[in-house]
Amino acid sequence: MGSDDPQRPKRKATPAQAAYLRCQRRLTKKWRHLWRTKPNVMERAREKATLAAALKVQKSNRWLQETVKEWPSTFTAQEFRRLALALPYVRKNRKRRMPHASLVRRLRSMTLISYDSRRAVWVNLLT
Repeated sequence: MGSDDPQRPKRKATPAQAAYLRCQRRLTKKWRHLWRTKPNVMERAREKATLAAALKVQKSNRWLQETVKEWPSTFTAQEFRRLALALPYVRKNRKRRMPHASLVRRLRSMTLISYDSRRAVWVNLLT
């Protein structure tokens, strides 16, 4: 939108959206107050949350490593898609599918797989 374009009127929030925003503002106000008055308590809470998130990532990475160990030593792109679709990926306590490109990036960055362009196959580096 350019500077000459007229502003679009804001859409009124539904009652549920308005209630959600009120709760978020109240929570933000509470956190801001706690950071000002009790920074040591908030810092401990942040450290605890950071540790919990790190443990969650480590658990997820260990699970991926154990799963990839069971895969064949080499596989084609079609076989890789089939293996990826068979992963029982759970996030936020709900079964979901990790996007294929994201899974490939993650497995490559963890050096679990690599692509051999001469043979046109994926290579499992854990077997």
